[in-house]
Amino acid sequence: MGRLVSTDVIEVEEGIFIPAAKGLTVNGILLGEPIELDGDPKTFEWDDSKLPNGTIDAEGNITLEEVDNG
Repeated sequence: MGRLVSTDVIEVEEGIFIPAAKGLTVNGILLGEPIELDGDPKTFEWDDSKLPNGTIDAEGNITLEEVDNG
């Protein structure tokens, strides 16, 4: 299962923020409302088996999470 995380936000009204990656499409998955997976209110997460594990920025650039196979 893949999980994308973002800390980038857009202020849509004074004091109201949305995840900057919301509305982007990654591997055919439209990033809609994020879900809370890690208990950190400063991060936004999307969870789907088609998503890569990593972080996504406001422009849609993904940094893959390093996997330790050792």
